[in-house]
Amino acid sequence: MQTLTEKKLSLYNTINQMNTPTNYQIPLNEFYLTHNIECLKSAVELYHISSSARDYDFPLDLSDALKSVLISGEYGLEEVNLLILLRLDFNNSLFKESEFINILHNLLATIKQNIYATKSFGDLSAAQQSNVYYNQSLALRFTFCALASIKSIGKANHYAPLLSQVIHLNREATYPSRFLYCFASQKLIKISEQYLLEAPSYQQEYATFRNALFTFYPDNYKKALENLDYDLFSDNFCETTISYEMKNAYQQYIDKQKIN
Repeated sequence: MQTLTEKKLSLYNTINQMNTPTNYQIPLNEFYLTHNIECLKSAVELYHISSSARDYDFPLDLSDALKSVLISGEYGLEEVNLLILLRLDFNNSLFKESEFINILHNLLATIKQNIYATKSFGDLSAAQQSNVYYNQSLALRFTFCALASIKSIGKANHYAPLLSQVIHLNREATYPSRFLYCFASQKLIKISEQYLLEAPSYQQEYATFRNALFTFYPDNYKKALENLDYDLFSDNFCETTISYEMKNAYQQYIDKQKIN
């Protein structure tokens, strides 16, 4: 299997020199022409396999295609899934800071519009509801994790209000009881805010939260779930997701808000 993987990867070292015919149903050299998100996701996964680094040195044409899709426009479930697949911290090599902030602002604008619109949606099919609620919860968690990862004191102070907006939108979201993942995601951000504000009960609440989630999964799945990126099960999720700098900046921001 390893040999087959290496042979496959060697065909795609550069996008413009791909051998033909290809085993893929849609050749990956078409992704930057069609901007088809499934093709983009396939290309990103391919480069994840070929690199052990967290911040990937994508080829220029793939980078340009990702920017074209993600910097402008509204965000549906597929765009949010693509962002999560990229596993981006705040300081990443793919987007300049101004570009990444533009993405986060667009995400939040879409979520805000989406949350307020759900109150007047009327009857929706189960598939439509899945799109609406998963888009909200995934986007909120992605934005929270991206902002919480800031390790510069100056930037953390500057973007603490934006993190506060994410937390506020998380409170506004209302998920039907059958959407367990969305409920869990919402709860996780609430517990993370307690960690940001040094609430003494956050560790106990998080332990209770993890134990409750584990009751839904067989024992043989638990180890795999704990190793996933952006998962709900890591033992020290808050400590590893939220930087010391952002923790201090958020606390100072909230303290100033209380004074004013």
